[in-house]
Amino acid sequence: MKLLQKILLAHDFSKSSEQVVATAITLAKVFQAKIIPIHVLPDDDINEKVRLLLHETATQKLEQTADRIKKEGIEVGEPLLKYGSPYESIINAAQNERVNLILIGPGETIEKENFQLGTTAQRIIQGSDQPVFVVKEGDFKVERILCPVDFSSNSKRALKNAITISRRFEAELVIMNVLELPGVKWLTSQKGSEEEQDRRQKQQKEKFNQF
Repeated sequence: MKLLQKILLAHDFSKSSEQVVATAITLAKVFQAKIIPIHVLPDDDINEKVRLLLHETATQKLEQTADRIKKEGIEVGEPLLKYGSPYESIINAAQNERVNLILIGPGETIEKENFQLGTTAQRIIQGSDQPVFVVKEGDFKVERILCPVDFSSNSKRALKNAITISRRFEAELVIMNVLELPGVKWLTSQKGSEEEQDRRQKQQKEKFNQF
């Protein structure tokens, strides 16, 4: 089974979301995946003419996105135009379409920091059973991958995926594990504490190598 068979592309037609489309195309080419574009309109109590105009415009833009993807030689699913809550609609569509990945932009944020998530992006990440890839601005390049592991079954799956992705993109893979040292140091002497840390580090290193 391929790692990526279907990608749900959440497109809000903003300038920043153009990078999301470009990233979807890159991933689809590498994994021979299918892209399903989706856009969500607000389900507000608005004038019927305005609603019709929004529907027609969104449908046209979705079709343009689908055409752009097709020109790249990528299979495109039927574009989805939904009404209501963006995060609920996207999560439901991902489940119904049985996609392997949801691709979204970071959304609008109030404070300008290096990388923040808007409310919709946060809710999709928290509520989705499928993996969510938040695309930042800038060219999409996979040159080095960081894969944190904690020796769990989920970590094994994450590592397998990281290996597959690193192979496909010929990227360097860095595997990381964090050792949590005891927080209460006053219960032991400094020497005892250091010995305990050394013992834990040795055990953790052995587990890490076996993993």
